[in-house]
Amino acid sequence: MLKKASIALTTLLNKSQDQTGKTLLQIALDQNNEAVIKFDAICQKIRDNDPSCVDITFTDFQLRDNGAVRIASALQCNTHLQSVNLSKQVIGDAGFIALCKALFRHPLRVLDLGHNELTDKVSAEVVSLLEQNHLLQQLNLSHNRFSISHLSAILLVALKHPSLTTIELTCQRCEKLYFNTELSKALAENVSLQRLNLENIDVSDYCFLGNYLKINTTLLAFSMKSFNRMHQIKLILERNQHYESEFDRASALVTRVLQLLRAETLNTQEIFAANADIHKSTQIANELSSKSYANADRLKLSIQKAIALMAVAEDLLSGDSIVLKRLAKQSPLIASHTERTQVSIVDQIRTSGGSPTLPRVSLVEKASEAVEHNVKKLASK
Repeated sequence: MLKKASIALTTLLNKSQDQTGKTLLQIALDQNNEAVIKFDAICQKIRDNDPSCVDITFTDFQLRDNGAVRIASALQCNTHLQSVNLSKQVIGDAGFIALCKALFRHPLRVLDLGHNELTDKVSAEVVSLLEQNHLLQQLNLSHNRFSISHLSAILLVALKHPSLTTIELTCQRCEKLYFNTELSKALAENVSLQRLNLENIDVSDYCFLGNYLKINTTLLAFSMKSFNRMHQIKLILERNQHYESEFDRASALVTRVLQLLRAETLNTQEIFAANADIHKSTQIANELSSKSYANADRLKLSIQKAIALMAVAEDLLSGDSIVLKRLAKQSPLIASHTERTQVSIVDQIRTSGGSPTLPRVSLVEKASEAVEHNVKKLASK
């Protein structure tokens, strides 16, 4: 019966024609051949380690396990690829295991395997991948076939990952997740995660999770079933979004100061403006630090480097190299930054044909104090 139906369908496809005179069967075969050629070309680019091939999204394919295995083989020779989107590719456990082996040491930043056929049988491989690849920043395993217990185990390891900023683990059907002490503590202590998507998953105790989440200062978005009831967590996310905004504002001020040091000319007005930027960014950093914001120390170190580099620039312009010598003596790391600044400013002096001097505006003294207190921290980064 099935054989007769298949013959009838093939006959229909052969007889039916489009406007160009091609049968539907010919069109389907042509499209399939085009997809195969396109897929082969992508795999070859990956295998050749093409520097321009950094972000790949597979569309119009049904790769299945065989296609995933071919991609995994190509990845063995690759170091440039940063992002791979393999969502909706009917990839199962065998294909994922092959990909894992290739990605354990790969510098991939984004991996999207949403809407595939992964099951509990590969949850251990997911855990191993997260434990061995510390460079991954975004992971999407939504709408696969993991049970809630295995999804919980994956989530725990993902929350302890040092660099993940986005985790998507949406279930295919509604489930209830018990955010126990271990999970709640891992989320609270995480300092990299910004977006957590657990849609279709309900939490057994919102208050319990909310009390732990108060400690977290980096999470900006948290999607869950019945999120409208999570008023306390909403307030925490709004607070974190404010912290992130202030961090970005201070970082922009520091960046502006560092850009000033690369300018072709320096004048007194620019030095005073840079000093004001540093003062404002320091105020923001101190405020964020008082709120226990996770990235406050990183911001402070950036500010101290900017202060030190400005002091060196001023020393060179005024003919005083005391601070530069101190920097070079105490920290090779800071010296490597100051050396580039020195060369740049000396070139400026030579091209200008003179020895310009600028007011000291206490920057040298500030830089000296900064180096004394932070040189060990800077050297360890």
